[in-house]
Amino acid sequence: MRPSKIETDETERMKKIKFKYDPESLSFEPIKRTVGEIVKKISRFLLSSLFFGIIISVTVFYFYNSPKEKQLMHEIENLEFNYRILNDRIEILNKVAKDLQERDDNLYRVIFESEPIAKEVRKSNYGDIDKYAKMDGFQSSAMLIETAKKVDILTNQFYVQSKSFDEVYTMAKDKEEMVACLPAIQPIYNKDLTRVSSGFGYRVHPYYKISKMHTGIDFVAPMRTSVYATGDGVVEQVTRSYSGYGNCIIINHGFGYKTLYAHLAISKVKVGQKVQRGDDMQVSVIPDFLWLPIYTTKCITKDDK
Repeated sequence: MRPSKIETDETERMKKIKFKYDPESLSFEPIKRTVGEIVKKISRFLLSSLFFGIIISVTVFYFYNSPKEKQLMHEIENLEFNYRILNDRIEILNKVAKDLQERDDNLYRVIFESEPIAKEVRKSNYGDIDKYAKMDGFQSSAMLIETAKKVDILTNQFYVQSKSFDEVYTMAKDKEEMVACLPAIQPIYNKDLTRVSSGFGYRVHPYYKISKMHTGIDFVAPMRTSVYATGDGVVEQVTRSYSGYGNCIIINHGFGYKTLYAHLAISKVKVGQKVQRGDDMQVSVIPDFLWLPIYTTKCITKDDK
C-alpha cells in the first residue's frame, strides 16, 4: 500500500529535525536550537570559509601565474634576450670605432701633419645623469642603464669621429694648394749653378773663421743669375741693406712656411705681389763679401723661433 501525500510530507519534515536521546524519559526528543547557536554556527562557517579562501588566494598568487602574468614574463624574457643581442652588437661597433680612431690618428692625420684627437675628447660621455636615474627602480635597471651608457659613449665617439673626418676632408682639399705652396724646387737652374758652397748646419764662418750655425743654403752662380720662386706664395718683405743678408726678400707660402732670398742685386718684386713656383722673380745675385757670387736661400717653417 503506497503512503499518502500527507504521510510523505511528514516523513520529509521529520528527516530535517534532529533528535537526542533522553535517558530519564527513555525517549527521543527533538533538538531545539536557539538564535545564538544558529548565529555562532553561521559565523564559524563564514570564518572558516574566509580563512581557507585567503590561504588558497595566497597560494595561487605566489605559486601560480595568471595568463596575463605569464604573457608579461614572456615579454620580459624576450626583451632581456634582445638587450643581450644589442650589447653584443655594441661591442662590435666599439671595435669598428676603435679601428677608425687608430687609422685617423696614426694614418690620416700623420699624412696631413695634424695632431691626433685627445683620448679624453674621444672617451667623453655627454649622457645626462638624470636620464639614467629615470631607469632605476626596475627589475632590469642595471642592464638598461649599462646599455644606455654604452650607446651614449658610442654615439659620442662616432660624433667626434665624424667631425674629425670633416676636418681631414678639409685638409685633403687644401692639400693640393699646400703642395703647390711648399718650397719644393731649387731657386737657381742647374745650368746656372756653379756649386753649393755651404749647406744647412754648423760651419766655419768664411770671414770670422769661427764655428757658427748656418741656417740657409749658399749657391754659387754667375753674376746676374735669375732667381725663381720655390713655391706659390705672396711677397711679404723686401729689404735693401748693405749688411747682414743685404738685399733680400721673404715670400710667405702659407701653411706655416716662408722662404728668405738674400744677397740679391736687382729686385723688382713688390710687397703683396703673388708669385707661383718657378716664376722668375726678376731678381739676380751679386758677389757677397767673398770674391764668389753667392746667393743664400733660407726656408722658415712654423717651428722656427
